[in-house]
Amino acid sequence: MLPQILPTEDAEVASALERSLRHFKIQFFTGAQVREIIEIGQGKKKVLVQQGDSEKDFEAEVVLVAVGRKPNLENLGLAEAGIQADTKGIEVNSRMETNSPGVYAIGDATGKWLLAHFASAQGEVAAENAMGREVELESRAVPRCVYTLPEVASVGMTEKEAKEGGYDYRAGRFPFSASGKATVIGERSGFVKILSEAKYGEVLGVQIFGPHATDLIGEAVLAMQMEGTAQDLAKTIHPHPTLTEAMKEAALDVDGMALHIPPRKKG
Repeated sequence: MLPQILPTEDAEVASALERSLRHFKIQFFTGAQVREIIEIGQGKKKVLVQQGDSEKDFEAEVVLVAVGRKPNLENLGLAEAGIQADTKGIEVNSRMETNSPGVYAIGDATGKWLLAHFASAQGEVAAENAMGREVELESRAVPRCVYTLPEVASVGMTEKEAKEGGYDYRAGRFPFSASGKATVIGERSGFVKILSEAKYGEVLGVQIFGPHATDLIGEAVLAMQMEGTAQDLAKTIHPHPTLTEAMKEAALDVDGMALHIPPRKKG
């Protein structure tokens, strides 16, 4: 129904992924609604789609309905225990504690990031606090991973969010087509994109589309967790030949200083 695939991700990344998946003869209908699914026999179905003023139809063997998730809070006795919750989930503080002292909640039930690694981090914080330690969850840098081919991974703001937030920022990019390691392994599609706050250089967000993106994003997560700058990433010695060099080059490109791609035109 939304105008792009991966609607919460950077538009440049979503567009690149869609182009890539079209090579596998995958069709996309964005800004569209499924109007009807009709059984036509022999294990096949006809799917009717409304896209703007036009209607389309196609045959399918299987239809997967995936329209998001929501917490299942029924029969937990939350109201009886006086625990605050709304349609998004159970309300918790940075210690993962509910409004009822000594009662903790983690995972998708809290309605935060619906991601396994975030739920695990919440669980660690809740367990430590339950055992008497004072621990808070730092959630400013939560990685998002999409296991497509190539992969997508990101952390922090998208470019649209940076613009809407009124940030003065600069963007650096580096294509995997210019990476020696990507060439060696035969996976040259994609890029690394870094958004950096213009005055102080703090990393606002990183998007990766390409080989092993979900592994590479860890460096960006650490940089954001430590309030690092694009210059910090650029000055860090990266091993050669590796895919991680793309992160360094994208950080250099924030200032127009990338070494292995032509300099950007000024103005």
